[in-house]
Amino acid sequence: MSRYSCSSVSLTTIVQEAGISAELIGASDVVITGITQDSRAVKQGDLFCCVRGQFADGHAFAEQAIRSGASALLVDTVQPNVASHVTQVVVSSVRDVLGSVASATFGHPSRELKMTGITGTNGKTSTAYILGEILKAHGATALVIGTLTGERTTPEAIDLQHQLREFVD
Repeated sequence: MSRYSCSSVSLTTIVQEAGISAELIGASDVVITGITQDSRAVKQGDLFCCVRGQFADGHAFAEQAIRSGASALLVDTVQPNVASHVTQVVVSSVRDVLGSVASATFGHPSRELKMTGITGTNGKTSTAYILGEILKAHGATALVIGTLTGERTTPEAIDLQHQLREFVD
């Protein structure tokens, strides 16, 4: 989990582009300049995503994120006593919308790529790397995302969308 800068984008644009159902509590004209789900990494202008994890609930770190400069919170439980300059984007489940929100934040990078997914029980990573090498041998530029390079076997939504944006750019 990391914190990534993004091109300045309005919070309302992110919500609209993500195609999610959300209630905004606070100003709707907030400009977002970064996104993270790690409260320790928050910087001024960030959207802090309060993800419920196996061992910790990101909502418990909302105040810390605000102190670090978060401009907005993506929450599934309204946070009490939030400063008026911080907007809450209230959704039914942060985890369920995080991929769409991250994609919108980075300008939907997958829409600019030809994507291939590999499913199955065994051999997915090997097949992905072999396919990647075949594509490269034929002059294509290929990015392989698999279990060998991931901190948690597969990247978190924000990490994945940032990686795709970096590849496109």
